[in-house]
Amino acid sequence: MVTDVMILNSRVKRQLNQQKLLNGLTGCLISLTMNIPGTDKTSPDIAEVHLHSLNAIESLCNKQGYKVLYKEVHNHKTGPEGFICLENEGQMIKKMLIEYEEKNEVGRLLDIDVIDSFQGLISRKRFNLPSRKCFLCDENANVCRRNGTHSIIELQEFITDKMEGYLNTIHENH
Repeated sequence: MVTDVMILNSRVKRQLNQQKLLNGLTGCLISLTMNIPGTDKTSPDIAEVHLHSLNAIESLCNKQGYKVLYKEVHNHKTGPEGFICLENEGQMIKKMLIEYEEKNEVGRLLDIDVIDSFQGLISRKRFNLPSRKCFLCDENANVCRRNGTHSIIELQEFITDKMEGYLNTIHENH
């Protein structure tokens, strides 16, 4: 179980690591974490979905001709974190990763940030895309979270089902 203080400290440390990785980089950084509500942010399934997703993103970047310079993964109590440094400008990469999120079975569980060394964080708004939808309804996810529209148990059941289905598909194909 993690506390709010642990999560806030983790965010600060992640931002410091992102700045360190961006230092001297002419290109962009992909930062991958998981959207997992509640106090349990890690499990073998979460770690496996995260690692598989990070590797899939790296593979997609390579297939598109983007130059991967560096990759690292951390598994913390507050959840897994992955980073990929690229030699390329971030806007086209963000566009590609938004498409990846939207087409991927667990894409909604992924929090993929693209930070360009010159433009900073590249958000969905830059592409005139709406904010992300709630896991369980069509409302804006931030509105549901703020209003407490759904219980943590409902959200966790949805996430568990999504991850199990995804991992079963992966295991069947390998």
